[in-house]
Amino acid sequence: MRAIIAHFLPLPELIDRAPFGGRSDDLLVLGAPPSHLEFDPLLHTWEDVRARLPSGWDPDAYIHWSLEYNPPPIGIEDADCLTVATVGDWNLGGQAVHHLAGAFDLLIADNNGCDHLRSAGFSNVEYAPLWAFDPAVHRTLDGVDRDLDIVMVGSFNHEVQHERSRWIARVARMSDRFRVCITTNVYGDDYVRLMNRARIVFNRSIRGELNMRAYEAAACGALMFYERGNPEIETLFTPGEECVLYDENDLEDLLAYYLAHEDERARIAANGLARVQSESYQAHLAQTLQIVEHNLGLTPNRPLARLPLAGRKLAHACHRLLLPDRRNAGVAMKLAEESHHDGAPAAGCLRVLAVAAGELAAKAPHGPARVQAFAHAAILCRQAGGANRLGPAEQVNLASFLLEACELEAAMTELELAAEALQSTQEPAEVTGPYFPRAFREFDVALDWAWATERVGSEMWTSHVQSALLSRAAQLLSECAGTQTNFISAAKWARMACGASPHSPGARHLLARMLQACGRMEDSAAEYRAALDLAPFNIAVWLELPRVLSAIGKHGEAAESLANTARTVDGCPFYAWMRPALSEAMLEVQSSRPQIRSGPFRFVAVPDWRSKECVEQIVGAYVDAFGPQDEVTLDLHVDPVRDPSVESLYLSLEQYLADNKGMAAEAVADITLSPRHYNPEALQSVLDRADALIISHASRDPQLAARAGIPAVAPTAELLSQCALANAA
Repeated sequence: MRAIIAHFLPLPELIDRAPFGGRSDDLLVLGAPPSHLEFDPLLHTWEDVRARLPSGWDPDAYIHWSLEYNPPPIGIEDADCLTVATVGDWNLGGQAVHHLAGAFDLLIADNNGCDHLRSAGFSNVEYAPLWAFDPAVHRTLDGVDRDLDIVMVGSFNHEVQHERSRWIARVARMSDRFRVCITTNVYGDDYVRLMNRARIVFNRSIRGELNMRAYEAAACGALMFYERGNPEIETLFTPGEECVLYDENDLEDLLAYYLAHEDERARIAANGLARVQSESYQAHLAQTLQIVEHNLGLTPNRPLARLPLAGRKLAHACHRLLLPDRRNAGVAMKLAEESHHDGAPAAGCLRVLAVAAGELAAKAPHGPARVQAFAHAAILCRQAGGANRLGPAEQVNLASFLLEACELEAAMTELELAAEALQSTQEPAEVTGPYFPRAFREFDVALDWAWATERVGSEMWTSHVQSALLSRAAQLLSECAGTQTNFISAAKWARMACGASPHSPGARHLLARMLQACGRMEDSAAEYRAALDLAPFNIAVWLELPRVLSAIGKHGEAAESLANTARTVDGCPFYAWMRPALSEAMLEVQSSRPQIRSGPFRFVAVPDWRSKECVEQIVGAYVDAFGPQDEVTLDLHVDPVRDPSVESLYLSLEQYLADNKGMAAEAVADITLSPRHYNPEALQSVLDRADALIISHASRDPQLAARAGIPAVAPTAELLSQCALANAA
């Protein structure tokens, strides 16, 4: 069989080690150097590929590796041979696969991927093992001691690997008992050597598949731990004889057992090493080629090929927008323009053009040109709506462009409209996308999971996409309100984001921060705990949670949280740079333990004296909460350069109290005006001696309060009273 294999990960040298299971195929690898045929995805079409084949060499099949990551030649849907695409990370490529899987006669994936692709409406799908190991690379090394007890090497993008992050945090915290090394960005000989140093390799799949680490760890002679219940693991290894399976209840116990029973560990590892020898890339590629050959007589069934040329180009454009190489955004823009010229509806083309323009703008350096580029993306987005209102997906896109173009108020308007719409049932077309940005973060992961696991346009698909969009819109609104120091509103939006996506660590962390800014420290601590449970490797939470706990007097819990984090860092060399910050945080916790209080409870505020509303909001809440009998004081900062004189401000406060509160100055709790030129360092020194910071829509950064270990309280009488009572004990 003659076949072109595009973007095959192990590269041509593996193919050149034929035969594959006795096969005698004539194979050419298409892709980046050192492929047999160089392919520039930004330039080359299927016609270009055909023109560069050896004279008289006509392919029986074109096999495209990893459709979710790699662009096929434009026009592949017209190929004069069997077209096949493998889909590996279908969980991260749901959108990409949906847009272009219809260009291929046959799709190949893991078992779960096959089920989901069939559910999505793609009938001609077959299973093949896509991952394997290279015996020339992954092997046991002589003279290398197994001096590490537990090793895990993998991606540290915990927004993608959010489920696995909770497991590796459990393993990392065992660093006080065992030699644990959980790390990333280790490749080549260094990776093989690290696998050879491991007694146990901890592993966990992301979508119930057999991942490459399952083969590589065993091939390097380590005992491989895999999750119990994985649908593929027992097709390769016999549990208890060639690997060890764990679950929620026995992970730590099993690790400790096999590290204490070296003979048993070594026996199972040796069995795994022997078993995996038949699972090389050559062997697995032979299986794939056999499947392809079996389908050579298949009647072509390419839904994309039945679309008009304009529709096909738009599908390729949408696929290009979703690929990791952001240079493809330029190709997407070109294809969308051609699609419009060829008769595709303007609205669909403009949506793609807007998102492509946004992706290109995001690559530009910060400055006026970048702002202008995002403003252009916003114009294209508005044009897509024409005379009609934008759907909520387009409104969220537009708001993202406007935020980058420094148009905060306009962005918030669009986000509020989107949030309102997304709280009621939407038509699928209103939430279909494309979406901005494409960054493989929490938002992208949630969207791709919906596209990969539900039939596009179904009620469940619409519900999942709607929830992801609502969570994003609400989080953006919360961040916007926070920049305006409207923390009560910011907390409301953050809570809406949590309601839309209850398991979103980003939404929980945002809510924790905004509650802290409102002075609701107990509630903030609860949300910080939830955020850390969902995302154990959130570095900001590592430091922020102990400070909040200390602020509410829970010094023991704060110290325990830092100790847990320190154990996690000890097990993850990648985070070693965090150790000084953790040590400093521990000193802060120890120094903030309760001491005998002397003097009144001291509030500090930095009002904008040019805003009557701001000043009256702070002072009004204070005098409503406290009387002259209460042991409290309010220190109002005055900038002697920018603000009016202290004398005139006293007079205006007396007038306000008399006219609006019916009170003489001597009838209120102590208020002091402190003339001091404002700068962050000066204010920090004041806050270090204060008990709470009162914030308002015009006040300064509440993170200064967090660094001082004191609450930042919104100016309402109830919150001020609660703050003083909670901290006076």
